[in-house]
Amino acid sequence: MAVALVLGVLEASSALTTGLLVRRGWMASIPTFSHSQVAYYLANRNPSLGWGPAVDADGRVTRLSPREDPGFAATAPACVSAYGDSFTAGSEVENDRTYPHDLGIGLGCRVANYGVHGYGSDQSVMLFRAQRHLDTAPVVVLGHVSENVLRNVNQYRQLLYPGQGEELAFKPSFTVQDGELRQRPVPVNSEADVEAFERDPDVFLPFDAFRSRPLRSFPYSFALARWLLADFHVRARLLDVPRHATFYSPDHPSHAFALTVTILRAFASEASGEGRRPIVLLIPVAHDFLYFRKTGIWVDQPVADALRRSGLTVVHAGPLMVNRLRSSDPCGVFGNCSAHFNARGYQLLADVVNEALQQDWPPTPVKAN
Repeated sequence: MAVALVLGVLEASSALTTGLLVRRGWMASIPTFSHSQVAYYLANRNPSLGWGPAVDADGRVTRLSPREDPGFAATAPACVSAYGDSFTAGSEVENDRTYPHDLGIGLGCRVANYGVHGYGSDQSVMLFRAQRHLDTAPVVVLGHVSENVLRNVNQYRQLLYPGQGEELAFKPSFTVQDGELRQRPVPVNSEADVEAFERDPDVFLPFDAFRSRPLRSFPYSFALARWLLADFHVRARLLDVPRHATFYSPDHPSHAFALTVTILRAFASEASGEGRRPIVLLIPVAHDFLYFRKTGIWVDQPVADALRRSGLTVVHAGPLMVNRLRSSDPCGVFGNCSAHFNARGYQLLADVVNEALQQDWPPTPVKAN
């Protein structure tokens, strides 16, 4: 009786603990979806991009939808197009405080902001491809936030970012075959798919690097033990390294590094082939700055090195921003040193991109292949 009571208390406390871990985004979970969640997902999903601007039956964007920029008329031609995730979009600041806005002010021309919350580098390139018939800016900047290396090997967002209220968020992804990018479609596309996904996620996510994460499930005490022993988030916390750091190793089993380099190279090659000037912008998160201060290492340096060896123009923002900050606390350019830049941080990012562009501005036309 006493043993059963102890086990019951242990299981109950583990259930509460794992629930809290999921809500805080530390432990992954695949919940049971409500009818309203399924209906909302199916009504709002983007069939080719996962989420983002509307596309036609061929997967092409039907209308350009840059973020509003009060510094320039919406009809003014764009001299630069900026693609990326929420760091490009300018989360947590007003329209006149994003880095594309500040860059446009510095250049004296409109920078079209096509950043989309939650995108990986893969989706940013897919969006660039999907609207190339509409977007004709002579310079194209692709922002790769260091954490995007994780998103590039993920298709079900809740496995990577649990507890964010996006229980149904699926995305396409890339794979590399014979040195070329091949796009995998959004894996869940119907109510029947959702029901089958709940029963057997592995069928729909055979290539998702985070499918193996320990999930919140019964018995909760076992799930908690597995999480403590095996989860990549826990290991990163214990080692005090950015949780994306190991994914930049060429030996990581996800092959995230090689895939990311291939994605960024493909973007540059395709933009150059259209006679446009491509810029790859590597954007650090707060933990990258803190890790650099402790070790002198930028976790995304391998990507910068690989792209430069390919002759690409790379703006490695971390080192450039640190040089401008000098002895200042890098947390001062973030909202709370764990989220997005504040207005000062976005301005600093714009400054380092502007400096790189000024080396060849106005842009020299690139000969199309």
